[in-house]
Amino acid sequence: MSYGLLSLALTLLWESAEGHGCRNTWTVNGHAVWRTRANGTFCFPHFVSKLILDVGAHVLTEFINHTREREVMVIAFEPQDRLFQMHPRVGGLMLVPAAVGVSGRTVLFNEVSGLGGGLSSLKSFTPAHMERVTGEGFHLRQVRVEVVSLEEVLKRVPASVVVQLIKVDAQGADLDVVLSAGAGLKRALRYQLEVQDLSPGHP
Repeated sequence: MSYGLLSLALTLLWESAEGHGCRNTWTVNGHAVWRTRANGTFCFPHFVSKLILDVGAHVLTEFINHTREREVMVIAFEPQDRLFQMHPRVGGLMLVPAAVGVSGRTVLFNEVSGLGGGLSSLKSFTPAHMERVTGEGFHLRQVRVEVVSLEEVLKRVPASVVVQLIKVDAQGADLDVVLSAGAGLKRALRYQLEVQDLSPGHP
């Protein structure tokens, strides 16, 4: 079976298995993200037992193939609308159009692009940093995005679901993302963070 047909079959399976009592919707940045129960928890099908969170999914979550696994749910966060829209809509993948950090606010999100590539972050970039990353032709654009915390999301995950992994690629804001899990920090079995070995005085 091709991936497209398999995704369609799994999506239909998900839609039919979410169950009754899912009359509410978790909305982020104007997008209806996922149906919820009266107590606020996500309406996952009964067969879902594992969860992966991908903070900084970019153009396509690296865990997309895990959506083929019936028992796995992937939650991918991508605040840049253009990149968010590029993700496929398949069963087993929850797309959240938001940055992750201190919840309940909107902030200016920095998008840097240039001749040498691009990056984005809640952190501010100094001119020296941007030149090192993107070369002389960099461009900075600031957009207002909604922010959710990992704690808010984890509280909505049913207690029966095991959080297998939280992956964070937040261009310098990684620790802030992890700390936003609050009391839910110990719920994840593993964390995967981006770290860099920088020389003294690096911007």
